[in-house]
Amino acid sequence: MIQEFTVSSFLERIKRKQFELCLGLHNIYEFGRCFLENDMTKIEKGKIIFKYLHDLKIEFFANTEKCLIESDITYAKYGGRTIPFPWLDSLNIVATKQEIYHLSIGNFSKAKQFIKNREDGLTKNTPVFRQAVISNNSEQDKPLNVQILMNDWGCRRDIINQTKYATMAKNISDSVLFSEPTKYPFLNTFINVNIHLNFIALAKPQGPSKKRTSDYRHLIISNAADIFVTNDMNLKKNSLTLCPHHKVLDTTEFKEMLTK
Repeated sequence: MIQEFTVSSFLERIKRKQFELCLGLHNIYEFGRCFLENDMTKIEKGKIIFKYLHDLKIEFFANTEKCLIESDITYAKYGGRTIPFPWLDSLNIVATKQEIYHLSIGNFSKAKQFIKNREDGLTKNTPVFRQAVISNNSEQDKPLNVQILMNDWGCRRDIINQTKYATMAKNISDSVLFSEPTKYPFLNTFINVNIHLNFIALAKPQGPSKKRTSDYRHLIISNAADIFVTNDMNLKKNSLTLCPHHKVLDTTEFKEMLTK
């Protein structure tokens, strides 16, 4: 986008299409990885990206994966009387904007340490998660396709029961949680993602890769927006199964939409 459109041109096209821009915290984290190594080329690239983001004056930032999934469960628990709110609150928006500005001028020491700690955590925890996925599926027969698992409400409930959301969802019926996935998209995409990872473990003894277990967080959070734009073609392809109700475009498709 940066190479194709100036900030003013991009904003003009966004306004003409009656879009509002929103950004996920995971996106900011991914861009921030440019500052992780002492590579001046990557650091300068990172500064350009965050200068562009800063100048776009984005007002909507998607909440964390945990908050979004919990908002869906709360919404289901109270019969739709509480509308889920997928955006950061005003104080966190201000803090996020400040961090984007700091990164745009190359002040990245705080972000660098945060990203390093998170990378270390992923390196430590992902093999544990992968092994749990492999162990939980080691004695099961592989179904013909992942859709069989996704259509099984018992399997969907098992996924919830294996997570920290089990207590919250305990007294909510399966028909409420699973019959209208577009009503509770964060929870249902989360479940679909975990079923997909289990299916991979059934198909491949080594289980899902580190990249595979991390990148699907973007897909869960993307439900906060009407359109999700990604360069990850594998993620885009799998979105047709994991959240078929959601519009996912690659950057080429999105640029074509903006230029029409």
